[in-house]
Amino acid sequence: MHGRIKIQKYTHSQRRFSMKLNRLVKSKEKFSNPELVISGRIFYKGKLTQGTIGISDGKIVAVGKNLKGIENIDFGDKIILPGFTDMHVHFREPGMEHKENFETGSIAGLRGGITTYFDMPNTKPATDNYARIERKIELAKSRSYSDFGLYALLTDGTTRENVKNADAYKIFMSTSTETEDFGEYSELGRILSTFDDAIIAVHAEHKKFVKDGNASTLYQHYLNRKNAENEAVKVIIPYAREGVHVCHISDPESLNLLEVVAQKITYETTPHHMLLNVKSHRGMLCKVNPPLRTEEEQKKIFDAFAAGKIKMLASDHAPHLEEEKQGAVVPSGVPGVETMVPVLMYFCKYGRISIDTLVSAGAYNPAQLFGLAKGEIAEGMYADITVWDATAITEIKDKEIWSKCGWTPFTGFNAIFPQYVFLRGTLMIEDYELVGKRSGMHISELTMAEDRATKETPTSKIHPN
Repeated sequence: MHGRIKIQKYTHSQRRFSMKLNRLVKSKEKFSNPELVISGRIFYKGKLTQGTIGISDGKIVAVGKNLKGIENIDFGDKIILPGFTDMHVHFREPGMEHKENFETGSIAGLRGGITTYFDMPNTKPATDNYARIERKIELAKSRSYSDFGLYALLTDGTTRENVKNADAYKIFMSTSTETEDFGEYSELGRILSTFDDAIIAVHAEHKKFVKDGNASTLYQHYLNRKNAENEAVKVIIPYAREGVHVCHISDPESLNLLEVVAQKITYETTPHHMLLNVKSHRGMLCKVNPPLRTEEEQKKIFDAFAAGKIKMLASDHAPHLEEEKQGAVVPSGVPGVETMVPVLMYFCKYGRISIDTLVSAGAYNPAQLFGLAKGEIAEGMYADITVWDATAITEIKDKEIWSKCGWTPFTGFNAIFPQYVFLRGTLMIEDYELVGKRSGMHISELTMAEDRATKETPTSKIHPN
């Protein structure tokens, strides 16, 4: 299918345990009485088709034309998509809970159709050792409304044993909010070899190409870091291998370099790098790293995503309070977990982006990368499901944002939010309101879809009912 990645099977040894994907009995009796059947226009095998989904024990047990369940919900002609995974968020806990926390961030994500997220390690203190990772897992379990995984911070001095309980790892090639940079780039090869079976996300901005100074405009901030991403990507490319992932691509020149090694490496972009530029009406509220670029560069990133050339989507949700963004020294980062999918669903409605591209980049491919039984509507997958009314277009406003920071760079943009969101078969959002309770699970507690990793396309079939 368009825009989907193929990832070879490998073991994430940093996970504390992994469970095999449960095999379903392919008998009619298995599908006769699902606990719940929902119907509507299902995104199935790359296209929308009228059908039904059978759900039992939190998983999809059948996809068919006329399934009947103990409970049945007919969504008519509403669009039914899988839940989305945001593989790049900063929920600021521990240490910066006044900006966001696992509760407020996960709820905001659910509003936007995000049922799984992966949280970054630049917290206070940094998530950089076994004890801190364990503590953060317990914090998230006690607060999160959706499923989650955690990154640990890597520097040139990190040992594998000290962070073996993380789900993935993060390298900052230059300093970021509340964290140190990686250190000596000459050590990248050794670290990547030490963590050779792990997912390693890289914030690619070369520190020698980041100019000092507090910019007063988005354009000045852009000039201060204009070549930093491109130069960092040049450093990373010789180490390209499965599991190395480059975050928030913003520079078309970086994209050109990465496309050469696209079979070995993955990379993402964000809605703010696709839709905003240095002329943003919100000014320095939109200061981010890597920076927003010129309108010409921004449009090239949008077009590349729409064409399926950038196969991963993430929000890089990095909230600060509005008053913090208006201070003498402006911190970098914008919120985005809540709006990532809704702003792009609006573009899907008018054909600027295909639903296949959006679902592949925001649901299927991230789940594929992490080996999760999520990201598609298929038998055996978790019943993470989002339901969308394509006629319900809303203008995004700060006062309606659920994120704790209370603002968005996309104010004034049109969006389509999911009307209903299910997490593992449980209704979490109903008629655009939160109705579910805290039920987030760490990914180590979930069934891992290990047999998906060698398959490029979904393997489920329409049940012949």
